[in-house]
Amino acid sequence: MADRYRQAVMEWLAPVRAQVQPVSQGLFAGKLDFSKMPFTFDTLLFRASVAFGIFPKGDRRDWRAIRAWAESLRPLLIQ
Repeated sequence: MADRYRQAVMEWLAPVRAQVQPVSQGLFAGKLDFSKMPFTFDTLLFRASVAFGIFPKGDRRDWRAIRAWAESLRPLLIQ
């Protein structure tokens, strides 16, 4: 499942990557909080995809992995 999400995100980012060459890339899960989302047709469709189990609800952030990636950037940025 994670590989499918990762591939979808990579495809979504492809136009940006065609214009910028990042020194590193970190892809991390996020937090899905419907109380902070506007109620529109698009978010209604997204809510339905969560209800059907296509996307997980809740806080999926892995702060240890995020910090480790962030710390790995220092030597790449200070050259």
